[in-house]
Amino acid sequence: MPMSPYALEISGSDAAAVAADLQAAWSQEFAEPLVPRRETPPAAGGVERAADPIAVAALILTIPQTALAMHDIAQRMDLVQKLTRFLAWVRQRFPAASGRLLLRTPSGRTLIINSDDADVVAFLTALEEGRA
Repeated sequence: MPMSPYALEISGSDAAAVAADLQAAWSQEFAEPLVPRRETPPAAGGVERAADPIAVAALILTIPQTALAMHDIAQRMDLVQKLTRFLAWVRQRFPAASGRLLLRTPSGRTLIINSDDADVVAFLTALEEGRA
């Protein structure tokens, strides 16, 4: 049997039957073999170790930062949508041929709003600089 990069580890009383079913489904779906390995239960009296407490603590400490980062990403996505709609409206209402519309940011940047190549990323950066 060819060596597969995937291994299936199954434990329990009906592991052999489950392994055969999963192997067949995997092979049919992905057209490559899946190697089953029977997990042997720890010896009687053996110590089974739970999760690493340091890893669990590190995970718990990263949850607030992750939530904050997701919130920031959601805000940026919302702002990009608003900017895209705004720039489309400006281009339609005030075409570049009618003159230039400039936006001056608190940081001193000047952006041309009504050009056909107005960059949403440049506007996003300028807005974020102004809010900082």
